[in-house]
Amino acid sequence: GWAMMEYYIANDLIGAKLAPCFGNLIDDPMTRMSTITCLDEIHKHECVGSMAYGDTISPTKDQIRNLATTASYVINDIVMQMHTPTGHAINPLPVTEVIRIPTPEENVQAQMIGAQLKVEAERQYLITDFSKIEERAHFTLENSKKFFNRILDAFSDVIDVTDPLKLVYGLKQLGADNLESMFSNETPNTGNAIDRKPYIETGMYKMITSMIENTLAKTEMSDSALKKLNNKKAVVACTDVHQYGKMIVGAVLRKAGVEVTDIGCNADTDDIVKCIADNKPDFIVLSTYNGLALSYAKDLKAKAEKTGVWGSTPIFMGGRLNDDAGCEVPIDVTKDLEEMGFYPSDEIESLITLIDRIL
Repeated sequence: GWAMMEYYIANDLIGAKLAPCFGNLIDDPMTRMSTITCLDEIHKHECVGSMAYGDTISPTKDQIRNLATTASYVINDIVMQMHTPTGHAINPLPVTEVIRIPTPEENVQAQMIGAQLKVEAERQYLITDFSKIEERAHFTLENSKKFFNRILDAFSDVIDVTDPLKLVYGLKQLGADNLESMFSNETPNTGNAIDRKPYIETGMYKMITSMIENTLAKTEMSDSALKKLNNKKAVVACTDVHQYGKMIVGAVLRKAGVEVTDIGCNADTDDIVKCIADNKPDFIVLSTYNGLALSYAKDLKAKAEKTGVWGSTPIFMGGRLNDDAGCEVPIDVTKDLEEMGFYPSDEIESLITLIDRIL
């Protein structure tokens, strides 16, 4: 559905040529392979893709196991390019991706593995039955079109949906989570998008819902903690594109009776500062992953001090608390964050305990 919207804006309204990418949040072979068919249909069989990104949700800290995961999606991605050549470049991930930013040598190793998997894919192609993939693609496109049309129908009541700037601005203002909650099904869902049942569950969706359930089961809150958190106001956000940590924290906090405002991914430090000044939340939780914890924290603190709101609201940071400080691999910056006045925690269970103690 999003691919249809992107095509409509870029190709139909602007007259540009969009090169779509996908893949890092899709682990299921059927979904990965049928996505290529869908994109080819959406782009009227003139699709020129950019990248079929490697699966980033299946790998674990076990590097040998990760080799098997890489083999699975790379072979299937290559097979689909042989069947439906959309031009998407194949992206075998280094087996250390889930642990830290890979070294140049590990990136080279991944490409060498990918080259050998191309040989295996050429043999696999000869015995692959594409009928079930086509069937899945048809089902996906049918329901995606409904999502696309619902958005345009609703937006057409308030804006000119043939104006690409107004349409993009409207989509961004409402936000992906709200749009999916409101328009994915016939009946709008009043909660978060994660609370609804999708037509097809992606691996990312399954992983997030499972992590939320497991975290809620493991997180025991004392009566005093529940009483302290009840009716508190919190803001949650991501410093980058990785949002499942934020979603899990939000779910746990809501369970405790916290009023949670989610300002999304790639949250700008200016937005955090403005949120502190305007909304006066009781605390803020930031999720970070991409090796920028310290640089982001420094920028946030400097702007908060400049506007006079630093110290008024506790700011907790979780996730991968490291920073790409010009070293070959990112370094841990937990102590640096503590010294600056932030409250770091790399586990959600310990985060709840920390919030209870600080508040």
